[in-house]
Amino acid sequence: MTPYQQHVSRWKNCCKCLLHEHRHKVVIARGKVPAEILFLGEAPGDSEDVIGLPFVGPAGKLLDHIIELGLDGQHDYAITNLVCCIPKDASNSKGEPPKESIIVCRPRLAEFIDLCHPRLIIAVGTLSQRNCPAVDGVARANILHPAAILRMDASQQSLAIKRCVVTVESAAATYL
Repeated sequence: MTPYQQHVSRWKNCCKCLLHEHRHKVVIARGKVPAEILFLGEAPGDSEDVIGLPFVGPAGKLLDHIIELGLDGQHDYAITNLVCCIPKDASNSKGEPPKESIIVCRPRLAEFIDLCHPRLIIAVGTLSQRNCPAVDGVARANILHPAAILRMDASQQSLAIKRCVVTVESAAATYL
């Protein structure tokens, strides 16, 4: 078993916080491991909870587009979230993952970062930016969350996407 497979095996049935009560699947990561760049999101959404991979819904398709334009296939990357379970409650409403869940999931995130050996972590969204762990020798950058872009007025979306692409391009050029 590879170290990544061991990581998945160790966390696939996690019940360390209350988020496990309303999830369908633990959403660990997708992409290459190890990877030069790690994109760090906030939490799985509905599509991710069903499929079991991060950023596979509409926001994920937009993130893939931003990555494709920003990296042009030049760098390996992986994608994960601060937490691995969809932040739903008993009423089935979604929101930000609670701080306690982010804290409880930190050992899993730290282990994943160690497996990836990224040279650059790009936080996807404000919550990820605020909770992105500092890692010695690893540069950090931030982009707007694709879900936030999708909620914008259509006239603003193109510029927001371009800003994210430029941020990814610049961070890769500067730190890799």
